[in-house]
Parts: sequence; C-alpha cells; structure tokens
Amino acid sequence: MLERQDGLTALIVLFLTVGMLTSFSVGVGAAEPTTDDLDDAIDDVGSYEYETETNSTSVIVQNGETQETSSEAVGNGVVDITDEKMKQITSTKTTGESALEGDRIETQVYLVDGTYYTATTVPGEDTEWIQMDVPENAGVAGGPLAEYTSLLNASDVETVDREDLNGTETYVLELDVDMDAYLEEMTSELNTTNNSMDANDTAMNSATSGSLDGLTQEMTMTLWINTETDLPIKSELVTETSMDGLGASDANNTSEAAGEIESIDTTTTQTTHYEAYNEPVDIDLPEEAENAQNLDEQLAELETGLAENNSSNIDEGDVNDSDAEELSEEATENDC
Repeated sequence: MLERQDGLTALIVLFLTVGMLTSFSVGVGAAEPTTDDLDDAIDDVGSYEYETETNSTSVIVQNGETQETSSEAVGNGVVDITDEKMKQITSTKTTGESALEGDRIETQVYLVDGTYYTATTVPGEDTEWIQMDVPENAGVAGGPLAEYTSLLNASDVETVDREDLNGTETYVLELDVDMDAYLEEMTSELNTTNNSMDANDTAMNSATSGSLDGLTQEMTMTLWINTETDLPIKSELVTETSMDGLGASDANNTSEAAGEIESIDTTTTQTTHYEAYNEPVDIDLPEEAENAQNLDEQLAELETGLAENNSSNIDEGDVNDSDAEELSEEATENDC
C-alpha cells in the first residue's frame, strides 16, 4: 500500500513538473515585442536590402465626369546606414488618360559621399542626372525602415497573429496610424535636418501650409516581425487620400483647368520585403552620374531663362505700344 502511495506521489510530482515546464516554455515563446523592442532592433541595423511593389489608383471627378488612372511600380534598394550610402531603382508604369500610358519610367537614386544623385529615364528621351548635397546633420536616409519607424512611433500597435512567412516565424502587427502624430513626427524630422532653410523658404511654407484645407488622409500598416530578431520581414502600407472642394476660386488652384477638378480620391498600397540585415553591401555610383548637374545650378538657369523670357515679352509689348502710338498719330494727321 505504501509503495502504491509513493508511486502515485512520484507520478503527481512528475506531472506537475512537466506542466510547469510546458507553461514556462509556452510563456517564453509567446512573448510579443513592444514598440521599444522594435525600435531597439532597428537601431542595431547597419545595412539591409529591400524590394518593394506599389499600386496606386486615383478617381478624378472633373466637370461632372469621372476618370480613373492607376500606376504600378516595382523597385529594389540597398541601404548602408553605417557608411551613409544608399541606392534605389524604381520602374513605374501608368495606365489611364496619360501621355505616358503604357511606358515605363525608371528612376534611380544614389547617396554617395554626402551627395544625392537622381536620374529619370523616359522612353525616347536622354537620361539626365542631377546632384544635390545632403542637408547638414541629415545623415543617411534610412529608406523604408525610416518611414516604418516614424509610423511606428505615431501609431497604436496591436499583435493580431503569428504566421510562418516563407519559413520564418513572424508576429503579425497592425498599426492604426494617428495622422496628426505622424505629421508632427515628420515635421520634427524635417526641422532637424533642414535647420539651414532661409527666410524665403520659411515664408513659402507659411503661405502654403493652410492651402490644402480639403485634404484628408488615412494610413494603416501591417508588419510581419521576425520572432527571433524583432526586425521586419515584410510590411504593407495602405494610404487613402481625398481632396474635395476644389474649384477655380479655391486657394488650392492656380489655374482654371485645375478649378474644373471637383475631387481626387487616391488609394495606394505599398508592399515591402526586407532582407540581408547587417550583411556586407556594395554601392557604386554609375559613371554617367559623375558629371551630374547641380540642382542649385539648374534652378538658377531656369530662373534666368524665365527672367529673360519675361523681359522679352515686356520689350515686345513696349514695341507694340510704340507702333500703336505711331499709327494713331498717322491716322490723326491723315484726318487733318
């Protein structure tokens, strides 16, 4: 009898021990990442690669008629945060009532040695490279991860599922973005990186800040986070943008043609896959970009051209006025 009691006691102890271990292991495996965990994981990233696909559809109401346009873009990029380098290549195709319908437009962006280099290639036209110095204290652009971090800091985050994504166990997070908080976050970053902005730029921003009263925007984001590293494997960002109350008398418009547009509703879905975290990367500037024109020089040339054109129009007007006066005098003499 005693032996049976000892055996039963041992069985109960074994059962409780196994149960405790099982509960402990389940608890550890189910630990969900906090926002701080995700931020810390991003802070430790020195480099990464990504592929992105963006689909956008716009519904435009103009003169009581509705027209729809859409675009599809695919791209890839490499970001070297440690050495402050990056490259991104994007190919975009537009359908709808567009002069470029069916054509693919390729855009290249490089950041090398503190300078941005950009080029846009349109079928049938030469590729023109432009360079622009990185604003002081801006550092390297973080690519998609930078936007991911800004959205994360401005959102209510909820873990809704666990999912195997191509062999990687992930947490599925949903972000409900507070647009006011997100815009404040972005404004703060812009003010930090562009503190050298002159008074003219400031005045321009002040003048235009209240000109888009009819604009509303909502954003939602889904993230697939690696359960072991707390780094994103995939993200899906959906943006809904609406512009209503457009009209010729509205401050949003500068032409009668724009005034004919009553509303524009746009839905954009951007899906990004992240990989190769902290692996060696190789980013070399294309040879044709080495002679890129400086953006400031290009703007100066454009300004000079506009000034000369305006001056020419004024001179032509003066000549016409002079001719009109002479004709008037001749007519008067003839009448006499």
